[in-house]
Amino acid sequence: MSLKVLLTTLNASYIHKNLALRWIYQSCPDQREVWLKEFTIREDETRIIEQICEGHYDIICFSIYIWNITQSMTIIRALKQRQKDLVVLVGGPEVSFESSDLLLQGVDAISLGEGEESIWEYVEMIRRGKSYEIAGIHTLSHPNHIWRKTDLSLLEQRNNPYFMEMDADAMAKRYLYLETSRGCPYGCTYCLSSVDR
Repeated sequence: MSLKVLLTTLNASYIHKNLALRWIYQSCPDQREVWLKEFTIREDETRIIEQICEGHYDIICFSIYIWNITQSMTIIRALKQRQKDLVVLVGGPEVSFESSDLLLQGVDAISLGEGEESIWEYVEMIRRGKSYEIAGIHTLSHPNHIWRKTDLSLLEQRNNPYFMEMDADAMAKRYLYLETSRGCPYGCTYCLSSVDR
């Protein structure tokens, strides 16, 4: 069974590009049924919902950050009302820690930590029509608190996320952050990105 998967987020502005989604896209074993679409927090939520619904996706993976969690959850709830069988997975620093309540608000699974492998393992589980525990994926039926890390040597074998064909036309107009290390070396009390040491 083939599944249509959307990787998406609400960026802070058009000029930003989401590197995490690009790594996840490049880590997909089979990209034929995977799309990557980015929106901004300034766009009309109804328009975003309509654009997503037009794609008739089976699984939607949202990249969540402190600046987009409220709007993302509003969009997720609306999408789930319109498409009851839609599977929604969320990941990112804002949801990797202490976010089980999202599973009661329309989210089916939470990616804990780095999702390059666990997200595609979850998609495969859905494709098979089974339910089992996956390290780094937290669901109601399989509560999981294993924070997943990706072996960086595996990423070195993937295609480069910095110069993807989908980005070529806008390359001169947008930022793409260069990842020189994973995670943040600082420990600001308000920030969830620094929880892992």
